[in-house]
Amino acid sequence: MIKLILGACAIAVGQFAAATDAASQSPADMQSMKHELESLRAGQTNMREELREIKALLQKANAAVPPAAAPSVGTELSLEGAQIRGAP
Repeated sequence: MIKLILGACAIAVGQFAAATDAASQSPADMQSMKHELESLRAGQTNMREELREIKALLQKANAAVPPAAAPSVGTELSLEGAQIRGAP
């Protein structure tokens, strides 16, 4: 999920940079682009931290759940009197 978001951001920034000629940009425009890039980096850092927290919570939840019992091999199960679909 994070890789998808990061990839989309990278493509968007790349297309934006390719569409505009950096040499013709005013200093204010360049400063604005730098600020936007820093903003994207900060958002990316926040997403990474949230992802770490989510992974930690999932690991704790998985550790708390006891493993499922293995299916019994060779156990007989009576279906006498049970409702079964199909031909009698």
